[in-house]
Amino acid sequence: MITARYLIDRLEQDKGPITAGHLLSSGSYERHRKKLLDWAQGLRSERRISLGPDFTLLFENRATVWMQIQEELRWVQTPPSPSCLGELLSEYNRLISFPGEPRGCLFMDSSDGFRTKQYLTKSSIAELGIQLHLNGRSYRAVAMKGGKHLIEPVTYIRFAYQGPHLRGQNQLEWCLPVPERKGLPSGLTQSLLKPTWPKQSPQAAA
Repeated sequence: MITARYLIDRLEQDKGPITAGHLLSSGSYERHRKKLLDWAQGLRSERRISLGPDFTLLFENRATVWMQIQEELRWVQTPPSPSCLGELLSEYNRLISFPGEPRGCLFMDSSDGFRTKQYLTKSSIAELGIQLHLNGRSYRAVAMKGGKHLIEPVTYIRFAYQGPHLRGQNQLEWCLPVPERKGLPSGLTQSLLKPTWPKQSPQAAA
């Protein structure tokens, strides 16, 4: 009999894109949902970091993405068609970090109405200027969708490699509303360095 502990162990070990075969039936997910949510809450808290007063960044991995897919499927009245499920998987698989390219969701949670309006109508991810320095390498946050790359309430981002960074600690830097920097907790650093894809990165899932 499958247990929640077995599912969590698999989620922590599996790599690569999520397929329909990796998902639980609605009944099976409901049976294990409480324990899975408790575990996922702890996982997300380890991978979440605040960027000043206006933003929170969640570094996604395969397990957090799997949970998002299962939760979204709970709201589907009838089982999705293969094409609809394929579109859902394609959308969320983009959030699974590639080797050397961390990915995540940027949440805008500002309580300042004026700044929120400015972000939504005039500010881009490039202007936000998020830089990640990790293990001697420097990365720049790039929006994964959106024609003008404006900041959205939830923005999918990837960290594009910029070159070596030979000084300083593992940290994040950003520019809005004021320039700041924050060191990465050691647990988050280790998580970001852990591979989430098999050694041969599947090109089809890029």
